[in-house]
Amino acid sequence: MLTCVVNVTCFSCADPSAEPSQCSSGTYAPSGSLQCLPCPKGSHCPSAGLPEYIPCVNGTYTDSINQTSCQSCPAGQKCPNPAQSPEDCPSGTYSLGGQADCLVCPEGHR
Repeated sequence: MLTCVVNVTCFSCADPSAEPSQCSSGTYAPSGSLQCLPCPKGSHCPSAGLPEYIPCVNGTYTDSINQTSCQSCPAGQKCPNPAQSPEDCPSGTYSLGGQADCLVCPEGHR
């Protein structure tokens, strides 16, 4: 059984004879779950007791589970999929960091 207090803090209740245990950061527990679940790739769980994971925003990523924060996409790379590692920008494009896509170099620039 899962207990959520005002839909903010969640606990797993795997053992009905023991006190509920709060899910740790990097995990979450949706309603009806008997256990804490790992935050999936492309999301983060920054604090303990979350009822759901938080998706990474454009230009950030997490390429492994149980993450407590999303990483900013590095300069020279793009992050079109927040659940995958950054990709290098192809020739003739650039990024200054924190971008989902690379930008085309404008005329007169290299």
